[in-house]
Parts: sequence; C-alpha cells; structure tokens
Amino acid sequence: MLECPALGTLKRLRIGHNNSGLSAGWFLDKVIVDDLETNRVYEFPCHRWLAKDEDDGQISRELLCVGVGTEGAFERRRCSVNASLTLGDIPGKLQNQAAKPF
Repeated sequence: MLECPALGTLKRLRIGHNNSGLSAGWFLDKVIVDDLETNRVYEFPCHRWLAKDEDDGQISRELLCVGVGTEGAFERRRCSVNASLTLGDIPGKLQNQAAKPF
C-alpha cells in the first residue's frame, strides 16, 4: 500500500524499477489503483516485461488507464490509495517479486 495525497482522476501512470539485484526484471500484467477516498478503481494494463534483457529492454513504462470502476477491489484500510501489481508467472524468472518505489 502507498499512502499519498488525493490524486484526482487518474489517466496514466509511470512504473519502473532500478534494475538492481539478481533477475531484476519482471513481467507486469497490470496495475490496479483503488482510490479509497472516491471509491474508484483504475486499471492500467501492461502485459510487457520491465527488464533490460527481455522484450524491448525498458525498465520503466507509462501506462494508460483503460477503465474506471466503482467497486472497491481491496480490503479497506487506513490508507487513502491502494496500489496492486499483478506479476505474470513466466518460467525462468523469479516469481512474486516485491515492487519497490523508485
């Protein structure tokens, strides 16, 4: 979970990593942002690698919002915004790596 000030209506986001560590790359299926203040859920599909040695070699991507829902996708907690990463299960890569802010 990320705690942050009100973001308003989301249209796009940038996500990436610093490429450090063993098998640093990851396959990103999508990002879901659940705004607990407005009860809106934003979906940002990716379906691409964030890896120097896969796909196009990019470790940062700008994603566009494809839909906004009104049902909360996560358990309600103290934070105003919840962010979730769905990482694909790709053989030969570390699974379920923790995402860290960059």
